[in-house]
Amino acid sequence: MKTQTGFINRTVSQAITGEWLDLLSWESVEDAKAAVAVFQTTPAGKRFSSYLDPQSVQVFYTETVVESFR
Repeated sequence: MKTQTGFINRTVSQAITGEWLDLLSWESVEDAKAAVAVFQTTPAGKRFSSYLDPQSVQVFYTETVVESFR
C-alpha cells in the first residue's frame, strides 16, 4: 500500500479483547479507494484478504477533522 499514490502512513493496533484496527492515512479518500482497488488484485492483497474473516471486517473512509502530534 505504501507505494500507492497519496499514502501517508499506517498504524496497526490490537485491542486487549483481540480485535484489530488497521488505520491507513491517505492524502484523499479518492487515493485510498484507488489503492484498495489495486491492492485487492495483487497476490499480496489476495493473500492478506485470505487471513480475514469477511464477516468481521468493517471499512470506513473518513476525512480528517483534527490532527494532533506529540
